[in-house]
Amino acid sequence: MTYLEELENAIVKRHGCEAKHLETESLELFIQGKGLWRGSVSVYALIRHPQAKRCFAWGNLAPGGGWDVITMLEILPVASAETAVRAAILSGVNPGKST
Repeated sequence: MTYLEELENAIVKRHGCEAKHLETESLELFIQGKGLWRGSVSVYALIRHPQAKRCFAWGNLAPGGGWDVITMLEILPVASAETAVRAAILSGVNPGKST
């Protein structure tokens, strides 16, 4: 199974709808000139989700193999890949792939 398929499977399981990969964005987040996070976020279209049209997802290699996947629905204040990572950080989720 590819990395993008792993992300898609996590979205389907967590959010109960089909997902289609749209694009992957590379991001670098900075706070006061210091690197906070660097990585890639994949954007998926959601099919028949009751609240969101898109989902942002990325994964970190798990210690035992496979992926620890983070998913964030596009529900305000999450409106982009950047705000999805920022929301994950603010909610206490370790977004992985730091600079």
